[in-house]
Amino acid sequence: MVGVRPGCKVVPVRDPTNLRHLDRALLEAETEDADVVVPTVKVERGLVATGSNPNFTPDEQAIFTAVVDLTEKHGKTVVPLVLTSHDVYFAIARTAQELGAREVILGRSGKLAPDVQAESFAIRWGAVEPDPDREIKVRVVSTREDLRFVV
Repeated sequence: MVGVRPGCKVVPVRDPTNLRHLDRALLEAETEDADVVVPTVKVERGLVATGSNPNFTPDEQAIFTAVVDLTEKHGKTVVPLVLTSHDVYFAIARTAQELGAREVILGRSGKLAPDVQAESFAIRWGAVEPDPDREIKVRVVSTREDLRFVV
């Protein structure tokens, strides 16, 4: 898909001021040999996400500026992606499945409890992963906690 090795980490971002989970993933990547993929999801309303606006919005520009600044601080590289979907968790699950990711690291939501975040991902994972025996690790990371789930 994008030249990423299987076993990568998918670290979705939505808020340029909430990158603690990416910071943790980059810190871990210093001792692990895994690619780090950093998607953001452009949410489109309606039955079909068309991807009709390929240009970066100011919000996406701010997100990826913060991502680049953080990755440079760690001396690492990441693979940035902009995904278009009407369902954020589906887009993340589908990307993780297609890339053969071993882990998805989510930032703690200000709206959803961590177990709800993990459950939302797990439901979409079940919809996209044809192998019922394939598990993926899901983490929800904040400044105070690093919760781990296996889906």
